[in-house]
Amino acid sequence: MNLSLDRLTTQLTAILPFEAEVDNLRALVRFLYRVIVVLAVLLAIALAGWQYAQRHLTIVVPPDLTSGATLHRGQIPAESVFAFTFYIYQQLQRWPKSGTEDYPARIQRLAPYLTPGFRAELTLDAERRGPRLRDRTRYVLATPGFAYSPDHVHPLGGAIGGNAWNVELDLTEAEYVTGERIKDVSYRYTLRVVAMDADPELNPWGLALDGYVTPPTLVAESSR
Repeated sequence: MNLSLDRLTTQLTAILPFEAEVDNLRALVRFLYRVIVVLAVLLAIALAGWQYAQRHLTIVVPPDLTSGATLHRGQIPAESVFAFTFYIYQQLQRWPKSGTEDYPARIQRLAPYLTPGFRAELTLDAERRGPRLRDRTRYVLATPGFAYSPDHVHPLGGAIGGNAWNVELDLTEAEYVTGERIKDVSYRYTLRVVAMDADPELNPWGLALDGYVTPPTLVAESSR
């Protein structure tokens, strides 16, 4: 009897370490399972954040970097606003063949760079003036000595990183009919420009002309 009891004790002693090791492995598996669940949750959160994150970041670099620049996402330098305004307005006022066809065609071609309100205003102006613009060609140039200056770009509300500006342009308008110059006038235009990142594919500037702030001011005139 005692021999059988001793043998059973010996067998149990041999089994107990094995059972303890199994318990340890089970505890490790449970711990690793919890780690996997936590990692899966974090991965789901990361994927959701990536899905809804902004796909493109636009950083506008000013033309003149001789003195350096501190750039922020979404901030548009005054130099870029001025360059955009001058270029788009000059293109809008270029009629190489006849204002009757060229004026509305330019409005249509430059539509991504115009706010809907200003586009409607220009379209109405082209329809109203159409018959008088037949065979009339036109171009505009910067008046002699006119160039970018911080005084020509005024952020609305006084905020440097704002999203609307008043821009002043001194332009000389030249018009011809059948090759004869009929107009050579210089005006100061004040145009309102707004940030409008509606379609980066069609308008990489992220800006749009929004209309005239005030009627043009005559600078000089030499008309025939």
